[in-house]
Amino acid sequence: MKNFTFILLITFSLGTWAQVEQNAYNFDNSEEFFVGEGGTVTAEPSGFITFTHTTSAYARMAQLTNNVDADSNSFLHIRIKNESGDNDKLALALGSGKIVKTIDVTTNDTEFKDYTVEITDVDWTGQITPFKFFPKSTANANKSVAGTVIIDYIIFTNNETLAIKDIEEYKNELYPNPAKDVLNVKTALSNIKKLDLYNLLGNKVASNENSNNINVQNLSTGMYLVEITTDKGVSTSKFIKE
Repeated sequence: MKNFTFILLITFSLGTWAQVEQNAYNFDNSEEFFVGEGGTVTAEPSGFITFTHTTSAYARMAQLTNNVDADSNSFLHIRIKNESGDNDKLALALGSGKIVKTIDVTTNDTEFKDYTVEITDVDWTGQITPFKFFPKSTANANKSVAGTVIIDYIIFTNNETLAIKDIEEYKNELYPNPAKDVLNVKTALSNIKKLDLYNLLGNKVASNENSNNINVQNLSTGMYLVEITTDKGVSTSKFIKE
């Protein structure tokens, strides 16, 4: 049997326009603005996202909306379950394609694994956007091989060790969900500054500041996104209006 090398390549480029800074992604019932290019990104109810790629030779999962503060965050922490038998590398590259760090990852995972990358390259500076996950196989001329990667979280920090509180402070709880009159939002270790509700067309339909709940009584039935701004950053979750 041949041994395949599979590189999951994260590409960054510098943005020139103002975006929301978001240094952590926990995927609580939301893709958090990640989109599939040559593959599909699906939010799971359990708080993961699944990136599945099939036919595209250059499949990627792209974050095109938010940016990362590189000056204040020199470590990338990511928890993945790599269900492909071909993945054995996780490479971090800048928008120019320059790889700044490569780590080994396990294959055919049946459970989640944690990985940490220290980003010390001189080009890691300023606001970085977008960033993309590129599944790659060196045995397939660095083109994508069909597979699935499940991601629990992506967190950029300035600490090599990721404490439990660093993960939990970005976890959101929405209740009741579905909601009829009032939607309550609970975050751990963070103070809510603002709640913004958006329909699936991207239109803001409601907003509330300095509160952990928001009135949804006048909304039409359907699915919405709630953008949660705290003193630790911005995250998004989905809820259903009944």
